Parts: sequence; C-alpha cells; structure tokens
Amino acid sequence: MLFTYLITLAVVASLTNAAPPAAVNELQERASGPQDVLAGFDDLRFNPLLPQLNVIPRPYKGLCFDSFIGGNVSIATFIETRSAPNDIASDLTSRLNQPPTVSAASSSCTTPVKYFTAKSFYTGCAIIAANSEASVPSTCNLRITGTKRPQAGGGTVTQSFTYTPSKLIRPPMQKVPLSSNFNQLVNFKIEFTDVVNNAVQVLAADDIATKQFFA
Repeated sequence: MLFTYLITLAVVASLTNAAPPAAVNELQERASGPQDVLAGFDDLRFNPLLPQLNVIPRPYKGLCFDSFIGGNVSIATFIETRSAPNDIASDLTSRLNQPPTVSAASSSCTTPVKYFTAKSFYTGCAIIAANSEASVPSTCNLRITGTKRPQAGGGTVTQSFTYTPSKLIRPPMQKVPLSSNFNQLVNFKIEFTDVVNNAVQVLAADDIATKQFFA
C-alpha cells in the first residue's frame, strides 16, 4: 500500500513540474536557433610576450580561427586593442599556409555551427621594425572575402577596407562593418592587397561579431 502511494506521488509531481509541450518546443528551438556571438578572446590566458606560442582553442566561441595567434597585440605592435587584455594577430609565419580565416569548420576543426553571418570586427595593422620584435602602426589595405554555404549558391562576397592609424603612438583599432551580403557564410578570410608589404605587415583583430545558425 505504501509503495503504491509513493508511486502515485511521484507521478503527480512529474506531471506538475513538466513543461507544457509548447514550452518544450520553445526551449528546443531556442537551443538550436540563431545566436549573436562576440569573440573578444579576453577569457583566454595568453602570454603577451610570446604570442607565437598562444594557441586559440579550436573551436572558440563556435568558430575556427586559422592562421591567427593570440596575445595582447598592443604590447607588440603599439596598437590599442579594442577590448583589453587580449586580441589576435596574423603575421607572415602564422599565415604561411593560408590567409587568416574564420570558419564554421576547417581541416582540423569542427563546430556545431552550420553557417553564420559576419557582422563586423575591429582591426589594426603594423609593420615589423627592422632587427626588432616590435612593430610600428601602419596603413594597410585589406580585402575581406566570404564564402557562402552550398545551399546559398556557394559563391563569394568581397569588401575592401583601409586601416589608417589615427595617431602615431598607440592608435586604436578601427571597426570594419561588413555589408549585409556577408550572410549564410561557411567562412571569411582577410587578406592584404599590398603584396609588397605583405611579408612584413601584422594584422591585429578583436571583437569579431557574428550571428550563428545551427540548423
């Protein structure tokens, strides 16, 4: 008799606490629905003096960051990072195999993100000083290329941006607002269009804003 009573109480409790079907569906939709994500890298532990040893987790904030290294770029390049203490950078060594690329998946990195919209990021450029590990801020011309997912035609979209330091000492990063065409992407890459300076220029980036889709 006691056993039957306890079973009855358990059933009543489960029915009382259970979410209605509509609420369950809403929670599932929210879990798999689009999310606005800001990759600021400030929750990572980087050694600011040895950026070449700083590996960005794969994935990080839902995406893969290839040909980037992590650190406090303002120390090495005298550029004011967007959000302290961390940002990421790409120099000649880190981008030997491919341009700095942000993607939903790569050869050595997979994520639950099916595709994403790239909204904006902050950037700055510097030229490596001769015979020195330090760098000096510099103007650079960039080309941002996004690749669409196959379901959206698989084409590409491009946009240009020129970074010009606003002052000689510790200029701030500048925002790159991307056009609304940078939607349904599987990746986007950032390239220098000035081939002459490509070997000696450093690209810094921070606060990369995306909207990620999981289905």
